[in-house]
Amino acid sequence: MNTVRALLPILALAVASCARPIVPPVPADVSVIRSYSCATDVDDPQPAWNPATYQVVMRVAHGFILFQEGRDRREVFISDDRRETGLPAWINPGQFAFGPLANVVRLADGRWVSAADGLSIITVTDNGFKSAVGRQQLSAKGFRPRPWHEGEMVAQDEDRLVRIDGRGRMIDEGLGFRGEPQRGGEGLAWQETPVPYDDPWTGKPPRGRLTIRWRAGVITEVPSAVQARWCADGRVVATVLRADPPAKGPWWEGGTDVVVVAQDGSVRVIAANCRDGDPHPRHPLVAVTERMGGVRIAALDPGPEPRLLVPTGRKPRWSADGMRLLAEEDPAKDGQQGCVVKFHVLRIDQAPAATR
Repeated sequence: MNTVRALLPILALAVASCARPIVPPVPADVSVIRSYSCATDVDDPQPAWNPATYQVVMRVAHGFILFQEGRDRREVFISDDRRETGLPAWINPGQFAFGPLANVVRLADGRWVSAADGLSIITVTDNGFKSAVGRQQLSAKGFRPRPWHEGEMVAQDEDRLVRIDGRGRMIDEGLGFRGEPQRGGEGLAWQETPVPYDDPWTGKPPRGRLTIRWRAGVITEVPSAVQARWCADGRVVATVLRADPPAKGPWWEGGTDVVVVAQDGSVRVIAANCRDGDPHPRHPLVAVTERMGGVRIAALDPGPEPRLLVPTGRKPRWSADGMRLLAEEDPAKDGQQGCVVKFHVLRIDQAPAATR
């Protein structure tokens, strides 16, 4: 009995140690274990992660690639009508939607008209060794589909945002560009102008403003902001332009900062001289592109400074579980055409509060 009593304080200490809260990781806790890549034949492959696996869809000329980690699976599918796969987005683990590469096209007489392809849905059947795909035309119009909730998507129709259901029926959401819905929530963010693309509609200053509708009747506006992305905790990450995009050269050349916007309307810079912010799906971390390329990890909350993760790459995107990060890179070999998508397998350390 005395022995048991003597052990009680030790057991209590052990239990207390196990019960310590885990501190969220900071940028220094993220490191690369290994990397692999997939080549494409286009300059803008627009890769998108499957929401349940490490499968990725990305563009090639007149079609798309399905790329699967660990199986040497790089499957290329070319459309019979040579249709381009513009801005694909998974709507569930077995289907992704896509539209044309451009919202509108300019005719020889100077008029702007909607791109003709409309929105399509690709259904993917994978037996573990090979994929089969089938295409369904969802709508006659539409650009940049983004999944929302209950089987609906938000897309662009010229200068208007539309909500589309699984049957292709459209509900007008009003004027706006590059709608970014809060997946699984009721929030919706959109731009006042289509910056950095041509604007034949608004006649407003190019940078415009970003509108964030947190819920019905609750709105925040952020001047000169683009590239809205929703965080897991309900905040929004965006890129703020310091100057209008130049007539020639990259749209970000005048300077950009990545900011986080809270529901109280406060805006704070989390990564200066960066762009392309993508929030981690579970942790308060954001992957960003440095001004001249390279991927940094920034913290959503005040304190830790952004940390360089890899010295090359742009447009980072986390996998659904946050343990992979992809980025686009220029070809490694002279004369090679198309962009390379680089995948980084990550380690993310976490520690109890008392040991941090």
